[in-house]
Amino acid sequence: AYTQPFAINAVTGKQIWKRKSQGPVKYNVSRGVTYWASGNDKRILFTSGPWLYAVKAETGELIKEFGENGRTSLKAGLGVSALKKFVVSTSPGTIYNDLIIMPLRVSEGADAAIGHIEAFNIETGKLAWVFHTIPTPQEKGYESWLNKDAYKNINIGGAPHWAGMALETERGIVYAPIGSAPFDYHGGNRLGNNLFAD
Repeated sequence: AYTQPFAINAVTGKQIWKRKSQGPVKYNVSRGVTYWASGNDKRILFTSGPWLYAVKAETGELIKEFGENGRTSLKAGLGVSALKKFVVSTSPGTIYNDLIIMPLRVSEGADAAIGHIEAFNIETGKLAWVFHTIPTPQEKGYESWLNKDAYKNINIGGAPHWAGMALETERGIVYAPIGSAPFDYHGGNRLGNNLFAD
């Protein structure tokens, strides 16, 4: 699949710009892009493969100051175990102030990366925070995994949020449904209640 975001004139229907393909990327479904503006800085953010891109809304040019030459890795907050694993985002991120909060899609097999929820600074592309969907020993929910090494992402991963989020702006709360820790249909390797997986 190819990711080729484009802009058209809403009155005439004429194309204004079109990004060169960032693909091909296997399973690169794209359900939309995200728009952010602050003064004259107007950005479109989209994903292709394991990357989050930022381009100028008016021209489609990469914003070089964002991440590394206009893109930042969706694997940034997932740990070293995820570096060679399948990680994409098929749904647009959610904007809150100067953050873009990203959903992830990972494998549904035993080789799955962890599907933590990550927030990136929308101006710099730097990782701002991570919500561990498979908690570490210091976090709430860790005790719900009988396999105490689950958070290390050796034989257990997943628990991603891949769909759209709901944002409550007044209190700054984001609501995100979480999927399964693989295998989806057999939990023999992940006994316990498995917070925060479904």
